[in-house]
Amino acid sequence: MPGVTKEQIQAAREADLFTYLQFHEPGVLKRDGPNFRHKEHDSLVYVTGKRYWYWNSRGRSINALDYLIQIRGYGLVDAVHALVGGEIRQEPAYRSTAEIQVSKEPEKKAFSLPWARRCATAAVSYLQKRGISSEVIRQCLQAGIFYEARYHGEPFVCL
Repeated sequence: MPGVTKEQIQAAREADLFTYLQFHEPGVLKRDGPNFRHKEHDSLVYVTGKRYWYWNSRGRSINALDYLIQIRGYGLVDAVHALVGGEIRQEPAYRSTAEIQVSKEPEKKAFSLPWARRCATAAVSYLQKRGISSEVIRQCLQAGIFYEARYHGEPFVCL
């Protein structure tokens, strides 16, 4: 295989690693909040807000040429030919989940109060311990001002 020129090496250094991975190694990226993380090398993170790769275990940023040489074990010539040899497409092989989520409107659930319990013993007990008279509690219950419900098995008062 013939050698490579300085221009080809520079072009390989500027190649987009994110696009390379989407096209040549689909499925190797996993979503990690707003960023992406490499499944096999979880210290390799693509920071989407700044559009660069960071290799946490080495404490430095990484480009596509470094990735092929240091992680995949390519020689310099093979890595440059893989990146600059016309094999990288500029459009990704699949749409990212971020693009799909942006196009969808989030569903809004209708607000509903929790189901009221028939017997408000915990609420009445709590209010009496706080010094509220039984007559005031009874009038509030009859007026429907508050009721007792359960949330994750724990009683609480709805006003």
